[in-house]
Amino acid sequence: MDKWLNVWQYLVALTRLVIATIIFLVQHRWLRFWPPRDRPLVTVRQGKVRGISSILPNGKPYHYFKGIPYATAPVGELRFRAPVPLDRFRVPIVDCCVERADFVQLDFFSGLVFGAESALYLNVYTPVRQLPGEQHGIPTAAAAASGSGLPVMVFLHGGGFACGTGSSFFYAPDFFLQRNVIVVTVYYRLGPLGFLYLPEAGIEGNAGLKDQPGMPIKRRVRNMTLSYDMKGM
Repeated sequence: MDKWLNVWQYLVALTRLVIATIIFLVQHRWLRFWPPRDRPLVTVRQGKVRGISSILPNGKPYHYFKGIPYATAPVGELRFRAPVPLDRFRVPIVDCCVERADFVQLDFFSGLVFGAESALYLNVYTPVRQLPGEQHGIPTAAAAASGSGLPVMVFLHGGGFACGTGSSFFYAPDFFLQRNVIVVTVYYRLGPLGFLYLPEAGIEGNAGLKDQPGMPIKRRVRNMTLSYDMKGM
C-alpha cells in the first residue's frame, strides 16, 4: 500500500511540474509577442527600461523588469576579462518583459551545452504600495513613487559556479514581494568562461565573481541583503 501511495505522490508531483512548466512557457511566449499596452517605464543611468505590471497572490500589485543588461557582453576581447559597465543601452528603450537566456553552461542530464555567452542580466521585482482608493491593475505614478526606500535583496544562484539560473521559474520572488522587499536576481558567468585562471595568458580568473554586482548596488542602496543559494557553491 505504501509503495502505491509513494508512486501516486510522485505522479502528482510530476504532473504539477509539467503543468507549471507549460504555463510558464506559454506566458513567456505570450508576453514576448503580445505584451500589454500599459507598462511601467523607468529611467536609469544607462537609459530606459520597460517592464510588466502584475498582481501577487495576496492581491498586491508589483512591477518586474527581466533581463536588464548590467555590463557589456563579455565576448571577443572582453572574454575572461573583468566586466565592463554599460555607459548606455544599445537601444532607446530596453524591453524587459520576459526572461532572457541563461549563461552558457552544460546540462548535466542531457550532456548538451545551452545558453548565451552575453547573458549578464538582472531581473528586478519591485512591490507597489497601494494608495487609498487605488484599484488592482496598472498602479499610478504616485503609487509607484511610494515604493521608494524599500529594502532590497540581491540573490545569487548556486550551481557550483558551473551551472544555474536567476530565472523566476526556479526562484519566484512572491514571498519577499508580499513583504515589501525588492528582489534582484543576477545572471553571471559560469564554468571556464567565468573561472578559468591562466595568468601566463593574461587571464586573471574569477570573472564570474567579478560579475556579481552586489557591491556596486550596495553603494547605492542603504538597506540591502546579499543572498546566496549555497547548493554546490
